[in-house]
Amino acid sequence: MFVFLFSIPSARSEGWFDHVRRASATIASVPWGELIRNAASPPSLLDDAPQLDAAALEAPLLGARLSELAYAETAEEIRDGLATLGDDLELVHFHAQTTDPFPDAQWFAARRASSDSEPSCLFVVFRGTRSIQDMLYDLQAIPSGVFHAGFLSIVRRCTSLHRLLEQEPRSRHVCLLGHSLGGALALTLVGAGYVPQRAPFVSVTTFGAPAAFYGTPPALKVGRSNPQPLTRALVTSQTSL
Repeated sequence: MFVFLFSIPSARSEGWFDHVRRASATIASVPWGELIRNAASPPSLLDDAPQLDAAALEAPLLGARLSELAYAETAEEIRDGLATLGDDLELVHFHAQTTDPFPDAQWFAARRASSDSEPSCLFVVFRGTRSIQDMLYDLQAIPSGVFHAGFLSIVRRCTSLHRLLEQEPRSRHVCLLGHSLGGALALTLVGAGYVPQRAPFVSVTTFGAPAAFYGTPPALKVGRSNPQPLTRALVTSQTSL
């Protein structure tokens, strides 16, 4: 199993959610192919900054849109949002956060069928901090092994997600996404070993997410129980996590 980790910084001058909502209104009206072509050659912020091509930008842009959809309150809102991204994305499951004293996360899963150029992929997208319960988990910033205790607690409670991942075909890629807390949960999910080893490829793309663990969690170490090589990269700075 190959695991790729990507991290994208969030907007600093305003709330990320409001920023993306305004931007997505424009993005939704632009054909996806045109958006990718235009995004591939933006004005450089630094004279020596590398220019990314359309292929390199497509996954982060799609991840940003999907991460925004995780803040929706109903499955119908998510279906409508997926429809703006093309007709090859299908909502598989929407899990709204409950009002229990110790709820699990809000997340959704969408499936993209295989094509001539893309393999079949399951996107699992976590919502960021939105509720009081989310904030309480955020504040549990004490270690639980190598993990943030609050993040690990939420991921352990996502039993319906665990079952969904176990039922996925061996050939399907798994793409984990999330903004803020959602990104930390995506990292924790793979780091804690809840993504089946049989998945041929697993990617984690986060947007403005805090650190979810320190060092290398056991599930990501290469050894007798995990013999496949691991590739990790931080796209914005090319610094290993």
